Amino acid sequence: MASLIPSPSVIADAEQLVLSLKSHSGSPADQAKTVRQIDKLRCLLHTGQDALMFQAYPFQILPALNMISDFGVFDAVPLDGSISTEDLAAAVQLDATILSSAHLFGA
Repeated sequence: MASLIPSPSVIADAEQLVLSLKSHSGSPADQAKTVRQIDKLRCLLHTGQDALMFQAYPFQILPALNMISDFGVFDAVPLDGSISTEDLAAAVQLDATILSSAHLFGA
């Protein structure tokens, strides 16, 4: 089993990220540099299943978003007030377990 303690090089990269953030000017170039540094750290820290799940997550969330968009779930959510998962599901003619199991809306 791999150690969960970051190596000295990972810690050095993290410290460099903190220094970069402290001097961040808000420019697009600084933003791009920061995102690259964060991505590098993520790649160094993710191991095994963590890395796999990180890569798989977009393939899980995008179909769920497409489904709730296709069924008009976003349009059925009131702009003011609240709606229960059961009422929302009834409004778009879906089973409530579909919405609650997706963890997209609170019960």
